Amino acid sequence: MPITRHRRSAVVLVAAALGSVATLAVSSPAQALTISTFSDSADAVTPTPDAIFGGGKPASGLSKVGSSFSFNKSGIQVTFSDPLKSMDPAVSRSTSVLGTCLGGQRPASVAVCGNDPNGPTPELNKITLTFNKAVKLLSAAGVTRSVVGDTMGDNIISSVWTTPGSIASFNATNSDNTVTPGDVTLDPFDFMFSNFIAQANVPVTVETSFTQGKLDYWVQNLKVEAAHVPGPLPLLGVGTAFAYSRRIRRRCKAASRIELV
Repeated sequence: MPITRHRRSAVVLVAAALGSVATLAVSSPAQALTISTFSDSADAVTPTPDAIFGGGKPASGLSKVGSSFSFNKSGIQVTFSDPLKSMDPAVSRSTSVLGTCLGGQRPASVAVCGNDPNGPTPELNKITLTFNKAVKLLSAAGVTRSVVGDTMGDNIISSVWTTPGSIASFNATNSDNTVTPGDVTLDPFDFMFSNFIAQANVPVTVETSFTQGKLDYWVQNLKVEAAHVPGPLPLLGVGTAFAYSRRIRRRCKAASRIELV
């Protein structure tokens, strides 16, 4: 039986709807972005050589820029906030040399992450990152830092990142083997995430513990890509197409009966 005009219309409608779904499925992948978390970088929302932030009290002679500090790259913004030592409000720090502090345990130091040196240890063991858009977190790179006289030998940082639906844990080692007073040991780290999705405006909590000694660690680059959530429009298109298809089939059957009479 030849395909009638009504049947051709139904086929076209269904094909168009399915095509919209196929187009969404084969769209190009999101581009990865690297957000620089140095306080004076081009990505800093308010660039400054030294930014101390949080709800706690900074060390003597230091002042805060506010309760949080933010960076923005191509419309994706991340805000560092709510630094804590144990359960008490603390302060963190972003600098033009080290990046942004995620955690520290050096109570004898005046300026470690901007914390009050007389507070209990660890000085900073929890901080929050919040993105303005849903992103897939790919990596976090930076340095661990220790100063001679704090602790000799390896000191391991345990860093745990959590958000609803995603969790990741990492270790970073600092090998303080220097002997000259005042020498600083900087060891790099690069945390690689696996399918870690941070939803828009939902906090990512970073909690830190230390095996021994006194050191801190600073993130310098966050690599992310936009996390796209499929919308309902293509599915609605399919539903609409099938609804029209059913109506057209009924018309085709009616037309066939008329032709047979």
